[in-house]
Amino acid sequence: MADHRRALALIIALFLFLGFVFQGTRALFETDEGRYTGNAMEMIVSGDYLVPRYNEDTPNFTKPPFTLWAIAASVHAFGHNTWAVRAPYAVAFTLIGVLLFAMGRRIVPERPWLPPLVYGLSLFPFAAANYVSTDVFLTLWEALAMYGFIAWRYAAESSARSRYMLVLWLGFGGAFLTKGPPGLIPLLAVIPYVVVRDGWRGLRPLIRWPGLALFLVVGFGWYVTVIAFRPELFRYFLVYEVYDRLFTGVHHRHAGWYGWIVAFGPPLLLGTLPWWRPLVRGCRRVLSRARWHTWLRGESIALLLLLWFLIPLAVFIAAQSRLPLYVLPLFLPLSLMLALEMRRSLDLRAARTRLLLGLWVALLVAFKGGASYWFVHADRNDRVLSDKIRAAASGHDFGSVTYVDQHMPWGVAFYLHRSIFGLDWHGREGRGCSALTARPNTLFLVRERAATHFRDSAASRCGVSVRLLGQAENDGRPVRAAVIESRQ
Repeated sequence: MADHRRALALIIALFLFLGFVFQGTRALFETDEGRYTGNAMEMIVSGDYLVPRYNEDTPNFTKPPFTLWAIAASVHAFGHNTWAVRAPYAVAFTLIGVLLFAMGRRIVPERPWLPPLVYGLSLFPFAAANYVSTDVFLTLWEALAMYGFIAWRYAAESSARSRYMLVLWLGFGGAFLTKGPPGLIPLLAVIPYVVVRDGWRGLRPLIRWPGLALFLVVGFGWYVTVIAFRPELFRYFLVYEVYDRLFTGVHHRHAGWYGWIVAFGPPLLLGTLPWWRPLVRGCRRVLSRARWHTWLRGESIALLLLLWFLIPLAVFIAAQSRLPLYVLPLFLPLSLMLALEMRRSLDLRAARTRLLLGLWVALLVAFKGGASYWFVHADRNDRVLSDKIRAAASGHDFGSVTYVDQHMPWGVAFYLHRSIFGLDWHGREGRGCSALTARPNTLFLVRERAATHFRDSAASRCGVSVRLLGQAENDGRPVRAAVIESRQ
């Protein structure tokens, strides 16, 4: 027991170090980092923590609000800086390690530290913990849910099984509050595993009203509330966010038969470094028909882990909306499977093993620190773009920023401490006049080639005098800053 406590303390120290080192150095990137951070800042400014929004005119219901709540709470606690934005991701990364340790005590009791070690030192989970998205929190909630299931499965006392059943449904409720229906995908592994082992009756102890009530309150409470105020959201959630993501390419995220290779190939191949050798050995075992026969006939945790990995992967491949971070939760069962594979071969007492792992940790830290400085001048670096906007404003004190007929980098709102709006002006000058003058003291950003036309049409159609200021750029294209001087 003392050895386990010491191992857990070392795992926590390792995860905290890897999670927090250089965590705030790299600037926010578009689109995800800027969007989620900008939405969280709007919550702080408006005081409305129920409705996610880009600005006061544009709500954003594409994701439930847990990620925004976490970012906003951290900024409240630690100040308006990039480190505060990413601090919750380092905390979530560490808690995932703790949960994997807890699962490891059930699956590899002789070496419970091995699953979190595999996860924490894998390139993809390590890198993902530095990226603002929903997927790290989704992975945390799914880890909690599956820990609840594994502990429930092996608990001897009925009172303990009842507690773990609540942990399972709390985890799935949190996953649903983080990303909606995708958070329930691990259930597609839990259900067939229980049915294979115990038949359909084996599901009854899991489906009890205290657990379902907890899941409904945590997972559906926000949905029910916003739909009560906006009934049209029911169709939006059901059609656009579920059906379209599964069966259409409307989201333009690696759709088509080969899109999954482009989206998931790099994280599943490069992201599993430095564990390629045991991964290859494990794949050979999985391809053995005799192994599957043994797993199906006996009480084997390997079967659960395989179902937990393969069924969600099949869902991600079949869906027509695919991004690399979608497969981050798959590194939970993958880490547990690799731990099973390496539990007898990995010897941390060997000097060579310690040296190699130490060098790999150093490489991870160098990679994270190097990325922070290497991408400082990247086109989609919102901090650099914000500095250029300030320079283009030529000392003009503006209250908000409005992008005219172009993509809006939402992360600029964080660095400028200003709300960001969009104006559809091209060919709609008459209808755009009210939007043009709706917000006083705003800074307009117009594409350089359209700046003169914008100024002239604002005067002729709207009776507004626009003064062109300095130049910045957006998505690598030159843009001109402009302000309203007077209204006729």
